[in-house]
Parts: sequence; structure tokens; C-alpha cells
Amino acid sequence: MPYCPKCGVEVDYNINECPLCEFSIPKVPLEDNLEPVSKFPKAINTYPHHHEQLKKTIFLISMSIAICIIVIAILQNIYFYKTITWSKYSTVSLFCGIIYLYIILKANLSLDNFICAFGANTFFLLVLLDALNSTLDWSITLGLPFTLLATIFIIAIIKIIRKSDIRGFNIAAYIILFSNLYCIWIDSLICYNFKNDIRLTWSLIVSFICVPLFISLLYIHYKLPAKYKEKFKKKFHI
Repeated sequence: MPYCPKCGVEVDYNINECPLCEFSIPKVPLEDNLEPVSKFPKAINTYPHHHEQLKKTIFLISMSIAICIIVIAILQNIYFYKTITWSKYSTVSLFCGIIYLYIILKANLSLDNFICAFGANTFFLLVLLDALNSTLDWSITLGLPFTLLATIFIIAIIKIIRKSDIRGFNIAAYIILFSNLYCIWIDSLICYNFKNDIRLTWSLIVSFICVPLFISLLYIHYKLPAKYKEKFKKKFHI
């Protein structure tokens, strides 16, 4: 029911003048005729259109430059060596570089899929470089485990960051921990492939540095009093 804007008395919908104070009342539509109002805002793409055009232009220009470099490298290689030798490596690298640019500028992937696509393209690049020597010596035994574990670790760190209620020194601690584990994995895999034995060497030195840092950062984040934590942040401009 509408009300008089002057005296506040309740009036009917078809009243043009307040019966109490004779104030002119504007026409108010019936509640049944009112258009339903959505409780949620309408989804609008706020990303400017010219940004998409700029990304498209950058991708096309970069792809054109990469193709020109590939053609020039092949022609120069053939001219001086009468065959294709070193240019095949630059061709493969530039081809995968175009795929990297497509993933960055055109694919519009979620963060997890973006990291997986980067890891897959990196492994694809390693396989192509290995295949150029007519054998797959190291891309499967070394390249695949390295890229696969790096992808898993990065996604794990992102999930930890997302689930952390209070983010700070704990994120740096987890990054250091995963980096240390990755170094141990690299050291172990190299030793096993070349010496048929797992004997950690340089990764132990990395562990001696990373483990105390990991423990210290976790202690600062969870156990250090707030006043000291603020002083620490101001001291190191964190």
C-alpha cells in the first residue's frame, strides 16, 4: 500500500490526493505490475575489449616474427652447410615458443589448467629436442619426471595458498620445502640414471639451508607474538 509522503497516512492506489492533508500523491503502480528485481547483479564482462584486441595483436606479431626467424634460420643453415643441422633445434624451440604464447595470450585457461598446459608443452619441447637425435635417450627418463613433478609441486603450492586462512611466512616456508624436495628428486634421478645408485650429493647441501629456513618461517608465522611479527615485517619491508 502507498503512503502519503507528507503526513504518512496509508492511502489507496487510485487516490490522487491525501484525504487527510490534501497533499498531491503521485501515481504508484500496483505491486502485481512491478517488474521483479534480481537480487544479484547482471554478469557483465568488465575486461575491456581493447585488451583482448591487444593480446591478439601481440600474438599475431610474435607468431609472424617467429615464423620469419624459422625461415631465415633454415635458409641460412642450408646455404652454409648444404643441409639442415643446427636450424632444426631453433625451429623446434620457436615452434614451442609460439605454443607458450598461445597459452598465455589466447587460451584463457584457469590457473591450474594453465600450469598443466605449460608443463605439457615443456615436456613436448624436450621430447622434440631429444627426437632430433633419432633417439629418445633423456626426455622420457629425465624430462618427463622433472616436468611432471614440477607441475605437481606448483599446483600443490597454489592449493595450499588457496586454503590458507592467514597467508604470510607460511607460504614462503612451503615454497622452500617443495623446492628442497624437488632438488632431492632431481639429484636422486640423475644419480640413478647415470650411476644406477641413489646417493644424494648437492641436494644435501640445499637441504641444510632449506630445512632450517622452513622451520624458522613456520615458527615466525604460527608461534611468534604479533608485535614481534610486525617489527619483523617492517624490518624486511614485507
